Amino acid sequence: MPLENDPLRVVVLAEASPDDAAAVGGVGGFLRALSGHMPPGWVLLTPSPGPDDAPCHLGPSLAGCRLPHRIVFPLRLLLHIGRLSRLRPGLVYTHSNEAAMLLCLLRSVGLVRWRLVHHQHGSENPLTYATFGIGRRFGLPAAYDRVLGWMHRAVDRVVAIDERCLAENIRWGVSPERVVLLPNAVDTELFRPSEELRASFREALGIPAGAFLFCFAGRIEEVKRVGLLLDSFEILEGSPWLVIAGEGSLRGNLERRAALSPASGRIVFTGALGPGSMPSLYAASDCLVLPSAAEGIPLVILEGMSTGVPVVATAVGGVPGLLDPSCGILVDPSPTTRDLAKALSEAMETDWDRAAVRARAAGFSAVRAVSLLNALFRGVCGRDTPNA
Repeated sequence: MPLENDPLRVVVLAEASPDDAAAVGGVGGFLRALSGHMPPGWVLLTPSPGPDDAPCHLGPSLAGCRLPHRIVFPLRLLLHIGRLSRLRPGLVYTHSNEAAMLLCLLRSVGLVRWRLVHHQHGSENPLTYATFGIGRRFGLPAAYDRVLGWMHRAVDRVVAIDERCLAENIRWGVSPERVVLLPNAVDTELFRPSEELRASFREALGIPAGAFLFCFAGRIEEVKRVGLLLDSFEILEGSPWLVIAGEGSLRGNLERRAALSPASGRIVFTGALGPGSMPSLYAASDCLVLPSAAEGIPLVILEGMSTGVPVVATAVGGVPGLLDPSCGILVDPSPTTRDLAKALSEAMETDWDRAAVRARAAGFSAVRAVSLLNALFRGVCGRDTPNA
């Protein structure tokens, strides 16, 4: 990649690589959507399954790491800060709170001078639902919030995914003029309806061609409420199927629980499918379910809608801004088992217009997102015209 000839060099810094098969949804998926449309001067710097000594890698993937990523990733960045320096960025575009905190600290003492733009992927304090329980104790969430606010004030610009994120920045004392709203992005060419993918995915898992198929895709952790989904699914009538795609600390317990369910023969845990299999999952499905306690702008919703799949989701984070009656059903943020089951039944009974569902996702295209980001970066760096 001809970095030395590009007058504007942007390093995109994240803890999840779009090349990582375990990076489904979230930041990795967002970067995967953008990667095919990035200008020549943009470079990804992330952990990767590839060689540790590659110039654009920060060691191996964190997907299998048992230590808190919020500690491991900034420490690894500090260890490999020379790799970032050798890329000679004019601007660093961060997707990790902790990495942005580190770079702001280094800049405050004069060790680095790069322009910094941070992408805020959600309005909830991440320690509220920390996988490691210690992160929720000893006043750590409140302390984290204070440091997070300092970082948002210190960077040059913040990219916020919704109005809730904008409100958080104002609470932290960030001027609204320094916050740019940009919802998540999806590759609408990759995620599209396909009868071929639908048939092959169902055949591989033994799912009848005519069965109604619900799917869930994401981390199998407390915040995603997969247990609630299992409870609601088993009281549905009509013999639908459910595919749960993802990994997490609760998978083993929930898989054993599902095996004892009356609907056990119609519940499939696939593990993490990897980015190459996600289009097949959506194409095979009739409804995506996301009963989370907290979300930002979930990429899985955009990917599903882009494939023409309607969505049942809790009204949390930026989800209400994504769904309307033409493409999905919103559920109370704290639903009971019967609340969610009622919404699932309604989804089964609705005659969805798949073309209208797909059209809803068109406004979140990756091409549009890259164009907006490129204009933002050039403005921050004082460049008025795009690269040729």
